Formats: sequence, C-alpha cells, structure tokens
Amino acid sequence: MPTTPVSNSPADVFAQQFSATRRGARLARLLAGHQMAVWGHPHGTCVHDTVTLVVGQRRAARLGART
Repeated sequence: MPTTPVSNSPADVFAQQFSATRRGARLARLLAGHQMAVWGHPHGTCVHDTVTLVVGQRRAARLGART
C-alpha cells in the first residue's frame, strides 16, 4: 500500500472562522477538503475524507448548540 507524504512543519497549520449557519458548515467542509488536497491528500483518500467529515461534524455540532 503506497504511503502519502506527510509534513509536520509549522507551515502546515490552517485556521479559519465561519458563521454558525448551514452555509458556514458547508464552506468549512469545502475549504478543509481543498486544504487537504493542497497538502498532498487528494479527494477520496482516507485522510481527506476523515478531515472533511470531522470538520463538518464539529461545525454542525456548534450550529446545533446555538439553535
């Protein structure tokens, strides 16, 4: 099984704030997926899919807590 190159340098830090709306949750997932692809984890890989799932769930949980 081929391995995906992983870098743990400080440049691999990404932070962004989104509104507590459905649109904010969607944008968070899309941007997280894009950033994973930029960092060498293309769409469909385990890392990419896991990160986008976790980001979506965290954003949805925060959205639910505010309603």
